[in-house]
Amino acid sequence: MKRWIFLMMVFFLTSCIVQTPTGEVVSDAPLHAGDEERVLKDISPTFSTSIKDLPETEIAIPEEAADLPRKIVKEGELVSFPNLRATDPDGDPIQYAFTSPLNEQGMWQTKEGDAGAYRVKIVASDGKSRVEQELLIIVEGKNKPPYLADLADIRVKEGERVEITPIISDDDQDPLKVTYTGWISTPQYQTTENDAGIHVVTITVSDGIHEVKKDVKIIVGNQNRAPMLQALEPVTIKEYDNLIVEPTATDPDGDKVSIQCGLPLTPQCTWQTKKGDAKTYRATITASDGTLQDQEELIIVVQSTNQPPVITGPEEIIVIEGETVTLDDFLISDPDEDEVLVSYDGWMKTKTRETDYTDAGTHTVFISASDGKDVVKHILTIEVKERNRAPVFTAGAFE
Repeated sequence: MKRWIFLMMVFFLTSCIVQTPTGEVVSDAPLHAGDEERVLKDISPTFSTSIKDLPETEIAIPEEAADLPRKIVKEGELVSFPNLRATDPDGDPIQYAFTSPLNEQGMWQTKEGDAGAYRVKIVASDGKSRVEQELLIIVEGKNKPPYLADLADIRVKEGERVEITPIISDDDQDPLKVTYTGWISTPQYQTTENDAGIHVVTITVSDGIHEVKKDVKIIVGNQNRAPMLQALEPVTIKEYDNLIVEPTATDPDGDKVSIQCGLPLTPQCTWQTKKGDAKTYRATITASDGTLQDQEELIIVVQSTNQPPVITGPEEIIVIEGETVTLDDFLISDPDEDEVLVSYDGWMKTKTRETDYTDAGTHTVFISASDGKDVVKHILTIEVKERNRAPVFTAGAFE
């Protein structure tokens, strides 16, 4: 009878306390009280004694306990054996004893930080005989959310690069996935001239079970940009011209822009040219917003303004028949000191003419002076007066 009680206790004890999370009996842990060989012989032949059938766990198992049956729970779960039963045909009461960390009721409320392998014994006794079973209680770490440190505000200026570098970790060593939503969807971003303002990016860290989210504020400051002058085409003028330059400039930030011109222009970008200014100039035009500036070079070509020759002399000459008309008294000059070519047309083809007794009358002479660029003409009136001559006896008048 005692043998049957003993077998019944072993059967119920092993079927209850060595269940894995799937409810399968998976160990051949030794029994005591000198009945190991006999008890194992009477237990169902399907009882597995293979270590490879033990449930896997990430918790480190001591080598000497590698073949013990395992009860696996998660941190925070209650360890108990609700199916622990034994009967005695003689009606003897069955008492159980448990080793730490189990309490007198065979329970243990685990908590965070209890992860590990615990070797315990459960003893069943009817007061006359006893049987004990050693097993491992494996407490696996309950999945913990990833850690995401608070992020300080990120401050950049337009044109600078944003770098988000979150500090993350996972106590469970789970692979982590980081995503970015909101203003940008990547941890790096090259700001542009239009990004000034306050932006928010949400960082999400996930271990596949838990997600942790935090916002980071990105403050993009306005970066002052220089005004931009429009390109200036070369200008060609002549001496004595009054030049007015009207450069235009824009400012990408909408700042007020002032424009100033360099020599030979006045600061107001004007220039009254004069004789002798003929040559090529390079004037610097500057546009400024008060802080930054842009410059363009204006090429100014001043061409010489030709001054025609000047003919100085009388408008009328009076001679008497027989006299020589000469124009030597005319002064012909050129303000530019250019070489001057003088020509005569009309009644005279040269600057001198011998009059005769047939020239009486009024005649017009055109004096032309050319410097190769301009031609000026002077109209001269020559009056040839008749000369009185005494009578002359003709030949044979007195024969």
